[in-house]
Amino acid sequence: MFASKPALRLSAAALLILAVFLAAETSRAASDTRPAAEVVKERRELMKQLGDHMRAVIAYVKGEPGSAEEVAGRATKIKAIADRMPAMFPEGTAMDQVPGVETGAKPEIWAKRQEFETSAKTLSAEAERLLAVAADDDKAAIGQQFMTLGKDGCSGCHEDFRHKLPGTD
Repeated sequence: MFASKPALRLSAAALLILAVFLAAETSRAASDTRPAAEVVKERRELMKQLGDHMRAVIAYVKGEPGSAEEVAGRATKIKAIADRMPAMFPEGTAMDQVPGVETGAKPEIWAKRQEFETSAKTLSAEAERLLAVAADDDKAAIGQQFMTLGKDGCSGCHEDFRHKLPGTD
């Protein structure tokens, strides 16, 4: 059986709307046209969340209440932020480029873009490894992988691409 002509028109209209929406979202992701201050504020919020996830994992490793399951949830969120990281640093959002908004994003992010993106991929990969280790519910192994994540995943960016702002981790 075939759908009626009105139903086909409705389906075609729905597909057209979906296509326009997807094209708009793809375009936004590829080229963020929001004001730089808005991008930096969102980036700072995501980095704050990243720090919160890191602090929660280290608290568990140090013996505070928590579980390997919670670590796995935090690792998943760390990975998600790491995967978004390159897109969170569009051109024009370096320190001293956004009036009225503090950012510690050094110009080296754009001068050494490939290295920056590799650092983000390393953070993502180490967070994925933390997720896998958490599945074994071995606190010592979680602690070891967390140390590796911090050393190889976080420090690479913090040392080369970040100017530490007052009041940040």
